[in-house]
Amino acid sequence: MPTTYRKTDKGRREIETRQHGLSPRMRGALIMVDGQRSDEVLRTMIMGDPEAALRWLLDEGFIEVVAVTEARPVARPAPAPVAAPPPPPAPAAPQEVDVGRTLEERKRRAVRYLNDRLGPSAEGVALKIERARDVRDVLLAFESAERLLAMGRGAAAGTEFRTLFIDTPLG
Repeated sequence: MPTTYRKTDKGRREIETRQHGLSPRMRGALIMVDGQRSDEVLRTMIMGDPEAALRWLLDEGFIEVVAVTEARPVARPAPAPVAAPPPPPAPAAPQEVDVGRTLEERKRRAVRYLNDRLGPSAEGVALKIERARDVRDVLLAFESAERLLAMGRGAAAGTEFRTLFIDTPLG
């Protein structure tokens, strides 16, 4: 049965302060837990041994169970008659993202944005953003994030990040 987890207060503090010094793999796993993704989804996102990582985070009090849902059988639709392929879908409307009014807010939201889109593979750039102390360093880190998104998700993803976090003025 799928289980959904969320961060505890201890888990949220760890993300903010790194007080417990989790390894990058465990920190990445903790970042992925959001109270909405089931363990089935998390298994595809967490590197290494996702079962062991989730079990350890639960045992150590960084996450807690939100819900256990009964797996439902998947209804299989009847095969459709062969026809011409449908036209390609219209591009999705860009979702509204609050990028923050201060540099610190912008950094936090950029890290969240990266983690939501790239998972643990964003860890290195996320650390670079978190450690940046002035506008110049933040912009350099954001440009690294833009390149990483473009490589991992395509040029449009990199451009969207640039538009939201680099080109949008603060304040």
